Amino acid sequence: MSRDPFVSYAQNQEDVVLARALRPDDREGFWVDVGAGDPVLDSVTAAFAERGWRGVNVEPLPREHERLCAARPADTNLRVALGATAGHGTLFVEPTEKRKWPGPDAPIDRGASTMVPEIAERYRTDGQEFTPIEVPIWTLAQVVADYVPGPVDFLKVDVEGFEREVLAGADWCSFRPRVVVMEATVPKSDKPAHEAWEPMLLEAGYRLALFDGLNRFYAHADEPALLQTLAIPANVFDDFVPYAWTRQVDQARQGAHSLEEALTHAQQERDQLYESVARAYATTRDAQAQAAIADESTARALAEAHRVRTELHALRATRTFRYTAPLRSIYATLRRRSFGPAARRSPINRRG
Repeated sequence: MSRDPFVSYAQNQEDVVLARALRPDDREGFWVDVGAGDPVLDSVTAAFAERGWRGVNVEPLPREHERLCAARPADTNLRVALGATAGHGTLFVEPTEKRKWPGPDAPIDRGASTMVPEIAERYRTDGQEFTPIEVPIWTLAQVVADYVPGPVDFLKVDVEGFEREVLAGADWCSFRPRVVVMEATVPKSDKPAHEAWEPMLLEAGYRLALFDGLNRFYAHADEPALLQTLAIPANVFDDFVPYAWTRQVDQARQGAHSLEEALTHAQQERDQLYESVARAYATTRDAQAQAAIADESTARALAEAHRVRTELHALRATRTFRYTAPLRSIYATLRRRSFGPAARRSPINRRG
């Protein structure tokens, strides 16, 4: 196992058990995943893909196959169903409204989609409407012959009641994955369903290593150490972290980052406001200074005018001013005669 905690994407930590047995951090490997589903949500192979492993993903659901192609371009992603014989069949597709996360590109849990009409009818009785679509059916032997280049570390089968048909289409004389993981209960229940297909695996030399409440893990009888390693359910000593936890941590980090950005923006707005207030305050101070200068100039002008008026009043009140009034009148007359009618009267004569 790696030094960092192992992130488990699988629904029931199947990938943790497989990683303990197959040690994906130490080497590269190969899988065949029948009923692969979403490349992340409840994926048994996502953790292995992160470590450089590759494989064949068999998924007949269009949207899930499209997501597999986008997320796993190095894998072989086949949009087919597997059965006992090749041909065509009807896949009953679970509605798309059942989402664990919002958004048009979010993973969708449609793990109840099935090739078994009786199971689909049971869902209809429960009020669920499944949409039938036609899909090509290949055999596991055909997939192995055409797309498997060498040894297979594990085969995982999750096909909602169609497990027997998938195993019946394999050539167990030439196909020998080290580990086989089979979903082993009736869909959406804890009722065992392995009696219908387990004899084929036992006849091919496999032995049961573990039943985890949902899946049965098998390894070949001639690998007792592998059987022993697989026999223990996922536990605290495997040092793993569920993907849901890591997603919550990522969401919390994103939320914290958004809050930091909002705080930075608020601080910038505050600084801009402070700067605007400072500019307005400086402008106000300049205006006040100019107003003070204007007030001082006005006060000086008023004082000067008052002084002149006072002096003029005092002058008019003197005897000299009164006695010289006739002389000022003669002076004004002579001035008019000298300069013509346009000549102005002196201010003194106007009041004289």
